[in-house]
Amino acid sequence: MKDGKIKNNWLLTELQRYRLNLMPLLIFECLYYFVGSLIILPVTKFLFNTLLSALNLNFVDQSNFFQVLKNPIVVAVSIVILLFFAYYILVEYVAIITCYNESRNGRRVYIWPLIRFATKRSLQIALPRN
Repeated sequence: MKDGKIKNNWLLTELQRYRLNLMPLLIFECLYYFVGSLIILPVTKFLFNTLLSALNLNFVDQSNFFQVLKNPIVVAVSIVILLFFAYYILVEYVAIITCYNESRNGRRVYIWPLIRFATKRSLQIALPRN
């Protein structure tokens, strides 16, 4: 009986620690999705539409799909877009992990230092030095 009480106290203590940085994490997530939906998605859509118009196509379907894939400009731009999306997702992962790690250590996290740290640390992860 006492063992169950110890587990419940431990669980409550851990939840209190994670609650410490819940608001900065929620604000970061709101800003993250706001930037993604307001800037990144329209820019990506514009690039894709510009590429299609450069190929004299209005849309991609089964008959012209391989024609689009064989164009080296489309492949290069697609790779750049995918790398940017990978970096953008990595920033979110680093911010979440940092928030939980700081909560576990009992330290408070503020939103702008969290954003700066996540972008810098993601760049360090994406461009490693030996």
